[in-house]
Amino acid sequence: YDGVIALCGVVAKDYGLIPLGLSAGLDAENKDDTPDGHVNPLTINCSDIAGRIPEGQIKRVVLVLGLNVSGLMGGNGAFALSGIVKYVDAFSGTIDAGTFMPPPESVSYDGGSRTISVSGVPSATFHQVLFSGADQANWNVVGVFTDGDYTLPAAPASGDRADSATFISLKLVDGVDYKGLLTFDENNMARLVELVESFSVFKPQ
Repeated sequence: YDGVIALCGVVAKDYGLIPLGLSAGLDAENKDDTPDGHVNPLTINCSDIAGRIPEGQIKRVVLVLGLNVSGLMGGNGAFALSGIVKYVDAFSGTIDAGTFMPPPESVSYDGGSRTISVSGVPSATFHQVLFSGADQANWNVVGVFTDGDYTLPAAPASGDRADSATFISLKLVDGVDYKGLLTFDENNMARLVELVESFSVFKPQ
């Protein structure tokens, strides 16, 4: 990762994330800088809800994203992104975001055989592979992945949705596992945005 984006906001019940502030930094800010794997400390000026939403219906959050800028800008390399989610009581003070979840060591996709090959899968609660096709149609495959090859079943007669594949890893907060997302309690898939602690996204070249 050679760039960082930090976002602060609130997660509001039934509405999701509402952004309230943004900051960004680069490992190398100009072409003469030597990348060292570090970004200078970021300062975020964050608005607050000021009573416009009842306190009991929101959670204040800081989201820190690490990404490879060349992949984002359409370069020849793969696109990699990692995120860390920190819930806070107030938008003040200093936050140590911790360590970004690494991307897989290798991800490749063969559209002909509809097979994704992945190695160096990061440690996470569960993973998701997003197979995308024309007109933004897609297949989502969710599970606990290890290194290996994974092949989609044959496409239905109506057409395929698997021209490319993106590999996603998600680590949930303590006490919540993959199977728990499917249960009928307060910690289920409907509240996933509130249960993620960190994640990574990797799209092969």
